[in-house]
Amino acid sequence: MWLRRYEMFGDAGLEDRSSRPARSPNHGKVERFNRTMKDEWLYVRAYTSEEDRRNHLVPFLNTYNHDRPHSAIGNWPPISRAPEPGPRLTHEPIELPPDHPGQLSLDLDP
Repeated sequence: MWLRRYEMFGDAGLEDRSSRPARSPNHGKVERFNRTMKDEWLYVRAYTSEEDRRNHLVPFLNTYNHDRPHSAIGNWPPISRAPEPGPRLTHEPIELPPDHPGQLSLDLDP
């Protein structure tokens, strides 16, 4: 599989710059986010159902991105780093202005 991916990148004139698997120095930010999700959302309470667990994901992500201070960026939330801070997530699709075609939503359906 790896060889085929390498060939596809080469055929397209692209360079595969994937990091080595299972190397936390290469995945530090993602690993830290995964740990935070577990500590502050997944394991923080007993959920009564999968739907209950999913219903708590959007509020967690909004708190994480809009309200929670992050020490790595001067105790500001990540949204403060965005050139044009976007709206908070909802369970409904986000309607974008006409000059930004497309639609964003967090699909929580199985």
